[in-house]
Amino acid sequence: MKQPDSLSETALKISRLEGTIDGFLTQYESEGNSITEEIIAERLEAFAPLVLMDFVLTPGQMKTIVRRMCEKYYPDIDPGDGDDAGGTIMTPHVAWLSDAIKNEEIPTKRWDAYKLFMRKQGRSWKSIQELDDSTHKILDLAGDPRSIEGKKTQWPRKGLAIGDVQSGKTQMFLGLANKAADAGYRVIVILSGNTEYLRRQTQERVDEGFIGQDSKFLGRAVNDVAGTRNKPIGIRKFDRSNKSYGMTTANYDYLQLISEGQNFPAVTGDSQYPHVFVVKKNSYVLDALDKWAKRQAEGKAVADASLLLIDDESDYASVDTSKDGNDPTKINQAIRRLLTRFTRSSYMAITATPFANIFINHEAEDEINAEIVRKKKNKDADGENVPPNKIVVQDLFPSNYIHALKAPSNYVGLRRYFGTIDEPVDDNLRIIEDCKDVLPIRHKKDHYVEYLPESLKESIRAYFVANTIFDYRGNGNKARSMLINVSKYTDVQNYLAELVHEYVASLQSQIDSFAALDDLSNTEVYALKKTYDAEFIDCGMSWEVLIKHLGESTNKIRTKVYNSKPTSLGTDEEYSAEVPSRQIAIGGDLLSRGLTLDNLIVSYFHRRPMAVDTLMQMARWFGYRDGYFDIVRVWINEDNILDYRNTERAISHLKSQLREMSNNLREPKQFGLVVATRPESLAISAANKLRNAEKRPMRVDLNGEILETAKLPKDIKSLRANQERVEEFIQSVGLAESVNGDRVIHRGIPKDEIAELVENFVISPFNKYMNSAILSAAVRSATRDEYQTWDLIVMSGDKKGDAKPLLIADKQIPRLLQRKVEIRDDFYLVQGRNARLASTHDLRYLLDDETNAEMERKLGRRAKKEDEYYQYLTRPAVLLYLMTPEVEERTMKKSDDQQVPVKIPLDLNFMAGIKIAFPSDKDSLANETEDGVALYWHNTVAQDLLRTNYEID
Repeated sequence: MKQPDSLSETALKISRLEGTIDGFLTQYESEGNSITEEIIAERLEAFAPLVLMDFVLTPGQMKTIVRRMCEKYYPDIDPGDGDDAGGTIMTPHVAWLSDAIKNEEIPTKRWDAYKLFMRKQGRSWKSIQELDDSTHKILDLAGDPRSIEGKKTQWPRKGLAIGDVQSGKTQMFLGLANKAADAGYRVIVILSGNTEYLRRQTQERVDEGFIGQDSKFLGRAVNDVAGTRNKPIGIRKFDRSNKSYGMTTANYDYLQLISEGQNFPAVTGDSQYPHVFVVKKNSYVLDALDKWAKRQAEGKAVADASLLLIDDESDYASVDTSKDGNDPTKINQAIRRLLTRFTRSSYMAITATPFANIFINHEAEDEINAEIVRKKKNKDADGENVPPNKIVVQDLFPSNYIHALKAPSNYVGLRRYFGTIDEPVDDNLRIIEDCKDVLPIRHKKDHYVEYLPESLKESIRAYFVANTIFDYRGNGNKARSMLINVSKYTDVQNYLAELVHEYVASLQSQIDSFAALDDLSNTEVYALKKTYDAEFIDCGMSWEVLIKHLGESTNKIRTKVYNSKPTSLGTDEEYSAEVPSRQIAIGGDLLSRGLTLDNLIVSYFHRRPMAVDTLMQMARWFGYRDGYFDIVRVWINEDNILDYRNTERAISHLKSQLREMSNNLREPKQFGLVVATRPESLAISAANKLRNAEKRPMRVDLNGEILETAKLPKDIKSLRANQERVEEFIQSVGLAESVNGDRVIHRGIPKDEIAELVENFVISPFNKYMNSAILSAAVRSATRDEYQTWDLIVMSGDKKGDAKPLLIADKQIPRLLQRKVEIRDDFYLVQGRNARLASTHDLRYLLDDETNAEMERKLGRRAKKEDEYYQYLTRPAVLLYLMTPEVEERTMKKSDDQQVPVKIPLDLNFMAGIKIAFPSDKDSLANETEDGVALYWHNTVAQDLLRTNYEID
């Protein structure tokens, strides 16, 4: 029994073993069986001797294989940032796709081939099924390409898909594109960043996942249907009948092909094959594409064909950033104009940072040029300038739908790396303290880097050691990366690259000469040993084994600088396609959006972006790290760590609003979205993208306000969810005291528990001030001592009559029988006095006898108004109302000015209502950070809906 002499041999043997296990598990799963960690470990034990013969795995390698297979088939054993939220908000919509497939009106052959292609790439059937569900929903919302205006689908359609950074958005939109082509979309345009790096990267994936041939071998030839000129790749290996017109290639963008005199096939609604373009967000390129689209009309106003425009990284360059919106920016204008060229057009924006998209004016209808206008003016017969024709086109606000994609549970993102403000995580983080002396955060474009800071050298050594561990775990044939992002200036990047190259070469030389001897007297070998001891001593690979293979693993490491200067034609002056298989990638903004670095193990990040969207896009270390997350390291500044934790709060805040919108069946243009502004030093997005947001933060003073859910959600799912959340909450906090025998009170509940209750409580958007995300943010951000704990009252009615007590947490709680309920179009209205959930004196139970007596003494009477109680509250409180829903005679519907009984068929124990009471504070308006005051930006929908309710500075 022995270990192979080389790590490449180890990788080959482990790859064969995993392939054998994979084949078994695929068959096992297809038969309806559940895959568990025990099943995987059992199969590994059984197959290893048969496949590996005399080669024996170490315990560390066995553990790694089990973990990697578990993350693939059974990811929930090691949860990452996967969010169950998902959710879709949409306009009223007639579903069409399911029936069309069921009735065999449209084929599914492209999607079927794409599924097999993904399976071949190692995706589990579970992840493929989840992708199937999400792309089905999005395509259904994108519109039926067979329908005409006024029938089934209203055109154009506009939507937004929200994913996570490095979470597989490309896989999603390729799945969507294949389904769209099956359904009948005949023009598919994919916008892919503004550089040739990003366009080429996307094109190569489209070649595999949609077209099915390698366009690098096509040269300039795109006239023939894809698949007739060279052997199939990707999806066409599974079905060669899936043909398409690839209108761009890996080597040539559309504008470059036009400049070469290339002729392109025409498209009609009857075209047999889809036409797919992968283009940059470059106004010259988009204008050339627009000219082609216009020619397809053949003398008509628009072309009789269907367009699906997928805007990847849609918050970048696509949003109109003009000063007043009257003259939209060129790329925004080009996208909007292209959508008018076809009878059926659907625009799907996709991004991980949707802040700029949701701040687009939802009512904007701007005049844009119907034709492309450059410097040369149109002249009439007399030589006079002819003004261009104008058309009125809506902006790109996602008015039809917003869909939040669900990240798989093995995705690692914000929470896995950084945790939250309340529960920080830093296991994979290392603090940079010495870089500012060499390279300040703010520096000039010609700043000269004299030497490498020690922290950067340490990170490079960590990459060297981690490379060997990565190989040892059976990944010897896989590409891997290190990222260095310390400056946006190309000259500075180039200076740094020279120093990194020199240090890498020196390390390699020292390893080659001394590592085999395990000579710790050598300075660099000793430094590598210290790095191993500090970072990787528990990695499952001993130093003695590691040092033996260190040279083999690291001698192919190369540095590569990623920067470029796009020309007006969209080409990159310094573009180079070659990517080292073991690279140290050095760059700035080019590395900050869209570009994928395979198996990113070590990152060194010394930047201070001042906007949330930029900060998130720079985190290329997010993604999937199956089987090696324990050796991933990120060197970063302390300020950045706090920024990422605040960003997590802002994004969670946004997603909770989307959940609320989805639960309440609202439309994007009906439900206002808001984004918290804290901390003030970190903007949500660039100022020009916030042009349509409220010019300054809106401020909502919640102190002393009546905050209650007199309007309850109408759908059974939400009502049932609220019942479960209330029961779980009461069970978790317990019920300590009894007031007057029938009201239960509990004091001193930590604010985070209250915030979680409020955040997860489904609140109808028709309640004044009541927004789960805003309220929970206000609760969590409280700083004063008296706001750290809350009081709870579970309100209940009389014990008289036939009312049976409700048993929760071993407490008998009489149910509230004093409320009628009216059914309205959008909600249930609690019909207490003045349509209130609470009665005037409910807050009295929060005060002790002495305080109640003092209040009556000062007022000279018993309180008559609820707001008279607020100034006597010593801390905030939540009141829960448990109401009986099944009493038919008290469930009313207004009909022709008559109150008629309406039966609500609910099998619930109770309807849950919630009331929040912040103590009144007359001085809170003087301080923007006062507790109970929430600061946030509103999009234009929120401004319309909430302006009359919220007090604005």
